Amino acid sequence: MNFYAIIIGTEILNGRREDKHFEFLKNELATYGHELFASFIIKDDRQLIKKTFEMVQDDENSILFSFGGIGSTPDDLTRDIASEVFRASPVVVHEKFLQDIIHRFKDKAYPHRIHMADLPPKSELIFNPINNMSGFSLDSRFFFTPGFPSMSHPMLTTVIKQYFSHSLKRY
Repeated sequence: MNFYAIIIGTEILNGRREDKHFEFLKNELATYGHELFASFIIKDDRQLIKKTFEMVQDDENSILFSFGGIGSTPDDLTRDIASEVFRASPVVVHEKFLQDIIHRFKDKAYPHRIHMADLPPKSELIFNPINNMSGFSLDSRFFFTPGFPSMSHPMLTTVIKQYFSHSLKRY
């Protein structure tokens, strides 16, 4: 298995935020005898994100952990691009996530937060224990989480334990 980390965030590249994902993921994978194959910190740029996802998809042994770009701000491009690259399809409304968003935010879900439920077809939700605003996975290989370490790290601790705790498991 080739484990990739893609950390999406112009704010990391321009120094407004410090990356906390690389070290976390490296150590979490090492717990189960795995190591990172590649790690990228990239800006919020549609073409760059798409090309990076395509590179990962082209590796038949790839496992992707993507951080960032799944919130409700205009620069959150990850959901649409993931759907384009990994599903060759536009996003669709994930009904369970839609209900979670409405339940948590009520009227404040509109007009922007509600779009967090627009996910690639056949997405599985990754539970977010901090605020129940889920990440998502595709094909048990491609995992997408928020950019905030306080949310993404507990989510991926669970994912890695569930899917990759046995180093001999073949995907």
